[in-house]
Parts: sequence; C-alpha cells; structure tokens
Amino acid sequence: MTLKFNGSLSAAALVAMFVFPSTLPAQTVSVQSNDQRGHGFLFRHLGTCHVVMPKHVANGQRRVRVFSSAPIENSGSVVDAPFWSGLDMAVGTIRGPLEERCTVSLDDLLPGREANEGAVLELLRIRESGEIERLPMVVTKGNYLTFDAETRSSDVNIFKGTSGAFVFDGDQALGMAVEALSETSARFIRTEEIHMNLRRRLGRRVEPVPTGATESGTIEASPDDLDFKVMWTTLPPLYPDQGEENIGGDGSYVFNLSKPNTIALRLDEASVGPVSRILIQTSPDSEFSLPGDITVELSPTDNGTRRLPPRSATMGADGLLDVRLSPTLARWVYITVQSGQDSGSIAIDRVIVR
Repeated sequence: MTLKFNGSLSAAALVAMFVFPSTLPAQTVSVQSNDQRGHGFLFRHLGTCHVVMPKHVANGQRRVRVFSSAPIENSGSVVDAPFWSGLDMAVGTIRGPLEERCTVSLDDLLPGREANEGAVLELLRIRESGEIERLPMVVTKGNYLTFDAETRSSDVNIFKGTSGAFVFDGDQALGMAVEALSETSARFIRTEEIHMNLRRRLGRRVEPVPTGATESGTIEASPDDLDFKVMWTTLPPLYPDQGEENIGGDGSYVFNLSKPNTIALRLDEASVGPVSRILIQTSPDSEFSLPGDITVELSPTDNGTRRLPPRSATMGADGLLDVRLSPTLARWVYITVQSGQDSGSIAIDRVIVR
C-alpha cells in the first residue's frame, strides 16, 4: 500500500536570520498536494534547486507546496514524472524562499556504502510543527533497486505521510520511502537508482540556470531588456492566431515540431547590443507541450549569417529556461527548439533578451 496522509499542514513562515547546514539530512522537506502530505528531498543541479519525491505524493498534480523544517518556509513547485512507469518518483523545480536551503548537489546523493541486511539506519520525518523526527530502522531485506526496513521499536509506526522520507547512515542518504509494508516496516528506493534517473533526466542541461525568478517561475520586466523582435520562424503556427507575433504579447506561438524550429530575433536598432541573458517561458498549465531541448546562437553581423558557437539547454518543468552568457555583442539571436517534453503541439509564450 502507498503511504498517504489526509491531514493539513501549517503554512506559517518564520522569518529569521539562519545559517542553513549543507548536510544531506538538512535537505528533508515535507510536500503537500491538495489534501495529501508526504516528504521530499532538496538538491541543486547546475544552479537550479530541485525536489525529488515519490510520484504518488504529487497525487497527479502538477503543482505542489514544499515546506522546510523549522523555522518553516515554503515554496511552490511544478512537478514532472518523466521516468519509467515502474519507478515511483517525480522531480520538481524550486524557486523562492526554499532556494536558500538547497545546499547539496545531485552527486551528493551517490552513497559511499550500501544499505545491506542488518544495517541500522535513521529515518527523518518532519512534524507539522516543523520539528525533525528521527526514527531508528533496521534493514531486513535487500534487492537490486530497493530494500526493506523496519522500526526498532514496536511503539513507533510508519504513519501515513512518511512516503518520500529518506533514511540515513550518518550524513549519507541511502534510500527514499515509497511503500508501507506494515505498520512498522517500509520499502525504500536506493539512492543509487534515484541518482541515476535524475542525472539522466537533468544531465542534458549544460547551461547553469541562475536564481532570480519569482516563485511562480516568471521573470519580471527589467530596464536591461533589449529590444529584440521576432523576424521569422522555421515552422508555421498551428493556427493563424497562434503566430510568432504573440511572443511577448498576449497569447502563445504554437507549432507542431515536424523538424527543429528556429525562432530568429533581431535587435530593433542599427547596432549590436551586449547580450548576457536569454529567458524563454511557457506556461506549464497550458494544454500544449513545453519545449524540451533548445539551442541558442548569437550573431553580431547585420545579416545574421555568421553565428557564434551554440549553447544548449533543457527547459525546466516549471516552463522557464534562463540561460546566462558572458556579455556578447549581438544583432541576431537564434533560438532553436529541438524537442518537446510531451507529444503534441509546443507553445512558447515569452522570449526576453538582456
């Protein structure tokens, strides 16, 4: 049976000056999706903060709320579950207050030891008060992808809402709870499996994604925005009212990706501009697919024929791609959508060049 909880969680936030420890146990968070509560784990990869959790904790929702331990802070997260069907795992992007608590890297999840039978571990859960609860457990059975463990005391139960909590051997995370086997035992996905699948999913992103977005993933207008205009695209819109002229205005540019689609933007002046940041945004709640892999090229020439080496990136699950470059003089910006994150038509809402 899966681990579920139908209680409520306090959303009160305590504002305090706090030095957040960079240990793995400190990355434990609780996750709320509608009336369901579980746990997750924060990590940073190439500049972006993420949260990993069991897929069933997200409860079929794209947006969840993530809460830290005391002093309690919270952020929203847009969740994606692009893994193979037998893997109960999802990953979301974290922006806002919890980014400061995201202090370990994805590679820190690689264990230096295995959870073998007889090993004594410690399960970390977060109470509604924000207090961390530490529960000793013993590994009773080990498999290739998972292991089972039970509590060392019959007075302490694996209550609903434990799903997503990690077990630790000291400062080393060894597994994530995904299924209750009894009132005192649970099954855990090994962190080796978690790390491998997360790296496969997130490792395609080769450009760092800096902080600076709002919690919803949007980027506010800035005086640094350059006046680049869309000049042409490789592919036509799905319908006439979904053309590239919608980028930056009302509506979206929607297209079927029959081949890589290049969007060409030119500076609306007779000179070049210093480009250091390119932001591409799509609503994750729209009926259309998010773009997947994207390449960005700059050209300083008037006709745009000489292009500088491309940079590649993958849009996050929250519909935001934020690429930071060394300041480069450019007259043209070429954005090429190579793939979509789902089948069906792809939409782009905004492109900002700074």
